[in-house]
Amino acid sequence: MTAVVGILNKQGIAIAADRAVTVSGTNNRKVYNSANKILTKCLSRL
Repeated sequence: MTAVVGILNKQGIAIAADRAVTVSGTNNRKVYNSANKILTKCLSRL
């Protein structure tokens, strides 16, 4: 399960998510605690 939080105000937007990802195979399961789920995007002022 992914947890995501977003905050919006007059000055900008902030979005955050947890970093854990679980990968399952036929006989095992591995948890990675360093995944990037949100990509950085910079918007220019018009």
